[in-house]
Amino acid sequence: MSEGFLIGFYQLSPYWHTNDINYAERQAYVNATLFFFTVPQHNQSLKHVVGWDNNDYQIDISTERGVEEYTRLINRWAQLDITSITFAPSNSNVSRRDQGTDDWGWESVLWMSLGEKIRLKQWKPYHDSIPPTVQYLLDYAATKQVKLVSYVYPPLGYRLNGQDQAWLIENPHCRNLCASLASVEFQHYFLQLLIDFAQVTDIGGYAWDYNYFFDTNHTIYSKWRSWQWILIQLLLALPHLIMDHRYGSQYDGPWSWITLNGYTSALLADENPETYPIRYPSLHTDKIAANFMLPGNRELRLEHFASMDSIPGFIGHQSERFSVYGGLP
Repeated sequence: MSEGFLIGFYQLSPYWHTNDINYAERQAYVNATLFFFTVPQHNQSLKHVVGWDNNDYQIDISTERGVEEYTRLINRWAQLDITSITFAPSNSNVSRRDQGTDDWGWESVLWMSLGEKIRLKQWKPYHDSIPPTVQYLLDYAATKQVKLVSYVYPPLGYRLNGQDQAWLIENPHCRNLCASLASVEFQHYFLQLLIDFAQVTDIGGYAWDYNYFFDTNHTIYSKWRSWQWILIQLLLALPHLIMDHRYGSQYDGPWSWITLNGYTSALLADENPETYPIRYPSLHTDKIAANFMLPGNRELRLEHFASMDSIPGFIGHQSERFSVYGGLP
């Protein structure tokens, strides 16, 4: 297998901020990355909200009260003209947090609360039914012209009837077994799983996280290239899917962002609400939004040579809600 490369020709122009790069050189680089965008970027703003910024992980949708609370969130988001949501509430009838295999303890909210079952091959698209409360919220969100986006961790130890030996590797970050993105077998399995799940649930897209390259037996490039292949093929199959990129994707650079169809990490740093008073001590949300957006856009544009189509802007966050015992959940 070989990789292509580009030879760029451009006419020298005045230098751009430093004596190392000139305007024409920078624009040639931007044009090169733009050419390889898998699908055209959106012609209007993408109004997306991340559910955990409203602490949706504390809402148990296995209960009537939890479903009612989540519908109120959907109603509010719809009033704000938000069209997609990274959906990650708990669902104690389907999954349990203590059964998760990731270091962060959130596998129970992945894949619309089906993450643990999908990893163990206990739930399969087109074979098993969608949990009733999940289906209800999918349908309810659709009546408000809102799409739910599934939260997914790619490198967990997905099983597949013995075939998983081609990609499972020993690693403590997935409770002993992680999946290697360098495995061709895993690439095809995971791509088909993503396509099938999206078609069965009619979700609006995927939110990627925890996508660390744990496999030390292969090069980082081989795993990065494999992940890019999965995203490209997924968008070619379902170009309407929104991509909410996390796991520090703001550091991956413009060649990773050709598969955005959404945005990279919007704050380019710690996304937790307690970050606010540390960096910008203000009670004015519009001022805080501008203070986050301007340096973020500057970094992407000036330091990473991102095209304007790759710049996400600012995604709002809310203050944390404490548990009844006064601590964080």
